[in-house]
Amino acid sequence: MFEKLANFPDPVPGNENHYMPFKEIYGKETDEKHRPSLKSKSNNNTTDSNDLQRVIKIIRPL
Repeated sequence: MFEKLANFPDPVPGNENHYMPFKEIYGKETDEKHRPSLKSKSNNNTTDSNDLQRVIKIIRPL
């Protein structure tokens, strides 16, 4: 039974800020470009960097 299952697809953007329906992408080749957890990590790194810059300015004002 499990041999017949395809890999679970990665999220693919659709219309109006929604992901495409599962039934439309199941069994098709996808990539991780739009995976929410990867976007969160890149956003967190940017936020951490910005927060660090603010702390430095508070400690050593111009």
